[in-house]
Amino acid sequence: MSYGLYDGDLILYPKVPFFNLELMKLSTYYKSKREIVSMAPTFTPQRYSNFIVRQDYFSQQTYPLHYKNVIYGGRAFEGQKYHPLAIEIEKCKPDIDLYSRIQPKSNFTTGDKMNLSVMRNADHLRLSLDEETIWKDFEKQIPNRTHKSGFIFHDYNLGQIKDAPEVIRDLLNYYVKAPKNRRIGMKFPTQVDNEKDLITWLSFLNTGAHYYIQYNGLINESYVEEIADLCRGTSKAIQTSMNVTYNTTYSKFITQDITKILPLVSNLRSHKCGFLLIYDSSFFADRRWIPVMDLLQRYCYHISSNVTESDYYKRVSPYETLYHYTKNLTEQYGAARLPKQKAQEIYQFVREQNYELFTQFYECS
Repeated sequence: MSYGLYDGDLILYPKVPFFNLELMKLSTYYKSKREIVSMAPTFTPQRYSNFIVRQDYFSQQTYPLHYKNVIYGGRAFEGQKYHPLAIEIEKCKPDIDLYSRIQPKSNFTTGDKMNLSVMRNADHLRLSLDEETIWKDFEKQIPNRTHKSGFIFHDYNLGQIKDAPEVIRDLLNYYVKAPKNRRIGMKFPTQVDNEKDLITWLSFLNTGAHYYIQYNGLINESYVEEIADLCRGTSKAIQTSMNVTYNTTYSKFITQDITKILPLVSNLRSHKCGFLLIYDSSFFADRRWIPVMDLLQRYCYHISSNVTESDYYKRVSPYETLYHYTKNLTEQYGAARLPKQKAQEIYQFVREQNYELFTQFYECS
C-alpha cells in the first residue's frame, strides 16, 4: 500500500516551514512496515492508497470531502486539544528526511536558509500527550545522533505542562554536549501569566525564529530590567508577545488598564526591549479603540523589530515619547507612514475618552 502525507501548513508558510511532528512519525511507522511513503507536494489523494492530511494553523483553505481514502488531523481540524496518535506511532522517532524535498529558493533570505537548517538539525518531540503531565516515554522520540541544534517542542502550550522547564533543562544537559547548543524552540507559543514563569522560559537559549512566548496580562514594571537582560543580544523580544486584554473587562480596560500600558512600554523601550502587544479585536465595543491599540503596538514593537541598530538609532531614540514617535510616523513615506489626519483623529478620540492616557502620550518616556 502507498501513503501520501500532505502538510497543509506548507501552503501557508512555504519560506519558513515548521515541520509537522505527526507526519514525520507516521512516515517512520509506515516505512517500518515496508509501506511506500512519500510527501505529497499537492492535494492528490487519487494517487495513493491512503492520504493523510495534517494542518495545525488555521486558514481559509478548504478540502474536497468526497475522497474516502483521506484522513484529516491536526489542530486546524481537531481543535485546541491534542489528539494523540496510536501509542506505537507516538513512540516513533521523527523522519526528518520526509521534508528533504524542501530546498532554498532564489527568494530565500539568509535568515530563511538558517531557519530551514535549524528545522532539519534540531530534534523534534512532544513532552506531553495529555497537555498537563510529562509523558513517561517521551525520550523514545529522540534520535540516536549528535544533537547540535537543540530541541523543538510541538506541544500546544509548554507553559501548562507540570515540571516542563526542569525536564527540558535535564534533557539539554544530558543530550547536548556544547552549552551554546543547548537551545529550545516551540511550534506554538508557551503561555504564562506571571513574571516568575516568564523569566524561567526567557532564561533558555532560543533556536532563532522558532521560539514563541506569550504573556497573558500586563507585566509588573519592577521586573522589566531582569526581563530585558534576558532578551538582550537575542531575538527573544521580537518573539515575545503580551496579551493586554487578557482576564479583564472592557470598562476596566479603557479606564484603568490602558493607562498602565504606556508607562510599561516606555520602560521596556528604555531597555531597548519591546514586546508585541496583542489583543482580541472583538473585545472593543467601540471600534475606535483599535487604531489606538495599533499605535501603542507599533510604538512598543518597533524598538525590537528594527534589525539594523546603527540605522535605527540614527532615526529613533528609545527614550522618545509616543507623541514624537507619532510625529515621525506622519513624516515617513511608504507602508510605515501614519497619515496625519488619522493621527489627529486618534489623539482627539483619546483626549475625549481617557485624558490620563492622552497626557501620557506627551509625557511618558
